[in-house]
Amino acid sequence: MCLIILPGIVFADNIDNLEDPKHSIVAPIIQDYNATNSGIGNISSDEKKAAKEKSDMAQKVMKIRDKSLISPKSITKNDLEIVQKFIDKYFAGTSVSNFISTNIIDKTSNSNVSIKTNPGDYQAMNLWLPGKVQEKDYWCAPASGYAVLRGRGISVTQSELANKMKTTTNGTLLGNVAPALNQYNGRNGNRFRYVLLMGPGYTAPDWPVKFTNSAISTLLGGYGVIYDVHQIKGSKYHLQGYETMKNNHIYHYVAGEGFNSYDPSKRICYYYDSNNQKHNLGDRHMEVTFYCIAVLCNDRGLIF
Repeated sequence: MCLIILPGIVFADNIDNLEDPKHSIVAPIIQDYNATNSGIGNISSDEKKAAKEKSDMAQKVMKIRDKSLISPKSITKNDLEIVQKFIDKYFAGTSVSNFISTNIIDKTSNSNVSIKTNPGDYQAMNLWLPGKVQEKDYWCAPASGYAVLRGRGISVTQSELANKMKTTTNGTLLGNVAPALNQYNGRNGNRFRYVLLMGPGYTAPDWPVKFTNSAISTLLGGYGVIYDVHQIKGSKYHLQGYETMKNNHIYHYVAGEGFNSYDPSKRICYYYDSNNQKHNLGDRHMEVTFYCIAVLCNDRGLIF
């Protein structure tokens, strides 16, 4: 667990309801806070642009995926080309069928594509990341990165990642996580980016959708994600096992490993929690709703 008390930072007085009018526009851009205090760190303008591009593409792909689940025959050749472009750019070698529920795809047809689908195809998945309890109290980010990379068969240690992420006894800055992961992914591996709640222009109701679609699109590509959560004592939103808290604030990274969207109105997030101070987590493969995890990452972010 990365437990950090941040003096002098004013957080939203209530993040229990992202649809509360008070949060319709989120004030200052997170990255403009002092890097040390914000817990975010420095993320370059080029990185922000690349992250937005990836997230925007993910939104399109997830809309196509949802359409394929509702009406498979509505998928067009153009839809398939959009999905393939997304795969080629971020998840080389991944099958289109990971994103669109298909058994037969006629890529030569200029009309609607003929698709056969089975009920429930690709509506739930779990990578069951081979996580490991964090070796130090403040190594939640390296431990989450370990789970994500080991899930891809990449050999790495928490100690190596702690070094690459410049982790200190105060924890790990969000801006240091993706660059560290990308050192191990290889030329054709996923280039990890960020989804951040960035202020004016991002309305609160949009955040859970943007956040969820970015996470699920990466999971469908065969990669885990990392959630940077901020839990507040007394809030109804918390990770499993944190129903009671001694501290007012807990900052913690967990590794996202799957989802269940059998009920699209209540999509479930599967994650691995490495917290070495919690002994009530069973096998540490946990779940909450995606709305909940989006609230918890409201002033932090997602590495996807």
